[in-house]
Amino acid sequence: MALSREVYKNAPITEAALDIRVRTAVDIDVESLSAGRDQLYPELFRKPVKMEVRVEANSDTLAASAAAANTPLGFAFRSEDQKQIYQIRTDGFTHNRLPPYQEWDVFVAEARRLWLIYKSVVNPEVIELIGLNYLNEISIPGGVALDDYFRTYIEVPPELPQTLNVFALGYQLAIPEGGGFLHVGQSYGPPKKPSSVTVNLNIQAFRQVHITGDTMEDDLWPMFEALREAKSMAFEACITDKVREMIR
Repeated sequence: MALSREVYKNAPITEAALDIRVRTAVDIDVESLSAGRDQLYPELFRKPVKMEVRVEANSDTLAASAAAANTPLGFAFRSEDQKQIYQIRTDGFTHNRLPPYQEWDVFVAEARRLWLIYKSVVNPEVIELIGLNYLNEISIPGGVALDDYFRTYIEVPPELPQTLNVFALGYQLAIPEGGGFLHVGQSYGPPKKPSSVTVNLNIQAFRQVHITGDTMEDDLWPMFEALREAKSMAFEACITDKVREMIR
């Protein structure tokens, strides 16, 4: 059964990310990625790295040793208003939007613009994975039942105290007809208002793909539209009317 999707005036989105993972025909030098810098993102925010830990055992002494390595992947640039981040890496591209989230059309239009800059520098051979990640922070009154606000929740046995100090849950679902996967996570976050608790509702929609050639752009963005629909459906499925009234 399809669920209606409403555009909420006070959407609780604290971060949205659009991610594209790629494979290149040749190894890319990290420093060459700086050619993809955009003037609307003047601040070098951070340098993403790949963290690797290798553990080796000595068969003679039974002793183990570990070595860690951080491999530079690229650059993350931040917009002047600090509301947007543009990540350009050897393994892919990410566009992050921080509050206030405007709307999908604005978010995806900027992602597409930045992606074309990234693509011109990296010249990816294959797109291997695409994904959306939306983090929502929803403040609810302290001491209320979670099932008044959420349709997925921790149910504590009635024999135990009913006040949760910490909770975390997560589950992954397949999107029908090979459309990818949904991962839904919920947990407590730091309180944002007096006498309230914050529930983090993290929804990821992602898909393994194999997109190549001249039709890359034509194939890519309809897939993101489908992931967006799945993400929005999951959000609606997880909340109750009490949350909807709060964020309208």
